[in-house]
Amino acid sequence: AAVARQVAFWSPDLDFRSVIEDMSEALPHELDFRHERRALDRAGEVLRRAGSPCVVPRVHADLFGPHIFVMDFVDATPIVNLADPEYCEAHSLEKYTILRSLLEAFGTMAFKDGLFHSDPHAGNIRLLLDPSSPGGARPVIFDWGLHKQFTDDERLGVAKVFYSLANLDVVGLFDALGNLGFSFKPEMVTDEFRREFLEKARSAMKDTVSRETARANVRHEMREYKERLDRAAQDGAPLQGSYSPIYFLEELPKCVVSFM
Repeated sequence: AAVARQVAFWSPDLDFRSVIEDMSEALPHELDFRHERRALDRAGEVLRRAGSPCVVPRVHADLFGPHIFVMDFVDATPIVNLADPEYCEAHSLEKYTILRSLLEAFGTMAFKDGLFHSDPHAGNIRLLLDPSSPGGARPVIFDWGLHKQFTDDERLGVAKVFYSLANLDVVGLFDALGNLGFSFKPEMVTDEFRREFLEKARSAMKDTVSRETARANVRHEMREYKERLDRAAQDGAPLQGSYSPIYFLEELPKCVVSFM
């Protein structure tokens, strides 16, 4: 938190204090396995009721405590194997069908139930080969130490944000953000800002690209960012056109920080 405050002071465009504050609240829960066990039990029940093929390991009720628990062993392989055409062919896997079931599972948990897994990286999602399941395998979702509980208002609000983005609905987007608790600085919210904000937000929904393309995009964005910093320094004025929240927000809801 102290480092984040210093970074924000010296470079306001890199203000991650909201993220750090939310993580500071979540980390103690991650270290208490009783919280994780409750999330595992709930997520498993939600997905079973929804008819999802995804697997959430079962915790043994007589083998758990604050600092340890025992789950069922699931003999699963890395989810990244789906990127290997030879692996998919050898096991008769339909990767898009499998990934669709995974996305639907996260949608069910976040938007229907309100429980959101906050750490879904490739190490926490594995693949259980099962010829009887859609696509030939079942995604397995591990490590529920970091999770977030959305209220009904937050759950519906985040859903409306994505709906508005998908339909290029500027008015609907800003109404949904306002209902979630976003407080924009009035002087920043022009028609041009609204349009550009929608475009930037929609970029988060773009299709996955290769590692090389992703790195090239990051390098390009960093060059643009440094050029804007240089121009601002030369003009002796604050950085304009920034999309760091500190420039256009008075408050950032924590539910959105977790979702991001």
